[in-house]
Amino acid sequence: VVLILLIWMVITRVRTKSYQKDLKGYQDRYDELKNFPLQFKMNKANTIGRIDEETTRKVKEAQEVFDKYEENVAAAAEHLSDADDAISVGKLKKADGLLDQLDEELTAAKTGATTLNDMLDLILAKETTQRQLVTSYKNRFRALKSEAQEHSAELSYCWQYLEEKISS
Repeated sequence: VVLILLIWMVITRVRTKSYQKDLKGYQDRYDELKNFPLQFKMNKANTIGRIDEETTRKVKEAQEVFDKYEENVAAAAEHLSDADDAISVGKLKKADGLLDQLDEELTAAKTGATTLNDMLDLILAKETTQRQLVTSYKNRFRALKSEAQEHSAELSYCWQYLEEKISS
């Protein structure tokens, strides 16, 4: 009886360590999901969506995917906590079921996050292009202003006019 009890305790300890290792892997996957900048991109897309009807439709589709993603992440967080508690208490069968559910939720959330990220990148592509164009115009303006200041002595007769144009 003592031998059987000892074997059972060793097996339980090994399974517990295995579940803790699996739980750590799921925690890492969860943390990776939380690092996606989806909320920031979603807010930018909502702002852009107020301007254009076609973009508004795309933003609504993206919002649906985002809501589903948020549900999966919330469920995964709950199951992470429950699985940790079950492992700590020694309810390994319950922990096994929770880890299976957790795997499904994290996989669904990862798929949703990837899809949503692609959708938002397409929505924000025009804005990104415009931002790059504005940046290039700013850099060109700074270069011209710097060049004008270098030649200010030569342009002294019309420097006041140039400064007014630069300011405007």
